[in-house]
Amino acid sequence: LERGPLQELQLRVQLNLDMARFNPKANDLQSGLDLALTAAWSIIDSKAMPVLLEGILLLGNSVNAASKNLGGAVGVTLESLTKLAHTRCLPAKQAAGTKRKSSRVESALEVLTLHLDQANQGFIGNLVSDLDACQSAKDFDHKLMASLVQELSEQVGQVQKHLRLHPESHAPCIQAQRLQSFLTEANGRIQHLQTCLEEIDEATVSLRQWFAEPPSSSLHDMLRVLAALRKLIPAPKQGDIPPPQDYRLSTTRKRRLEEKKAHPAREAPDAAVTLQIPEVVKTAEDLPEEAPEVKESADLAAKEARAATAPAC
Repeated sequence: LERGPLQELQLRVQLNLDMARFNPKANDLQSGLDLALTAAWSIIDSKAMPVLLEGILLLGNSVNAASKNLGGAVGVTLESLTKLAHTRCLPAKQAAGTKRKSSRVESALEVLTLHLDQANQGFIGNLVSDLDACQSAKDFDHKLMASLVQELSEQVGQVQKHLRLHPESHAPCIQAQRLQSFLTEANGRIQHLQTCLEEIDEATVSLRQWFAEPPSSSLHDMLRVLAALRKLIPAPKQGDIPPPQDYRLSTTRKRRLEEKKAHPAREAPDAAVTLQIPEVVKTAEDLPEEAPEVKESADLAAKEARAATAPAC
């Protein structure tokens, strides 16, 4: 054992502990960042989510068509998704020409997704896959992640400082060659983690634009709502649920990165009108015969949702 001042020996032990723990800590941070990026880009790059949003928009505007203030919505917010999931439809008649109704009460979201799945093969499976990514990342905390990356960076800085002050150290555990080799790898990983944090900021802005969310809405807030939505989507009747796509393969992400290099950042568009969805929506079968124009409107809205969204998948 090499003898020396206690403070110096403690410093050497701490440096070696920091270096030994660096890769496991960096791996954990990278895993968390990858989950958040995969969730954000899965929604932005989704083929099923636009179909759902368009269907909700058609349904909401059809229900609110008679209102000048509530009709004419141009976008769907996360609040609208939550309301639709908790909006109950009156039970449909079990058979034509009878007044007997089924005891099961469905949500408007369930009715809509089942209609869309009939018009678009694999719709529910693809939607569930995208929302599964949000479920995996719903506990992501940007502030905590940024502080952990900063803490790891400071530990690497301590190794850099020791190498600068003691370039000729002969202690085997802190020889200059060993420290330099560690720093070369560690600095590269720290830079990549910081780049991922910056990309998460950009993906968060894009996700806010998707749902017309205010600037105060964090990625954590949006992912928790989408994760809750996942539990409310009916299971696909057939076919396997595809795994979430790695965010590095996102075509939208690649295009955005290219646009970022070519053009300065642009201001986010104004928030879309929030859909006003009532607590109970009558299905076409439940409407009275003496109101054919309302019944026809409900049928037309369902047909428009299926027809408008068919090419999307």
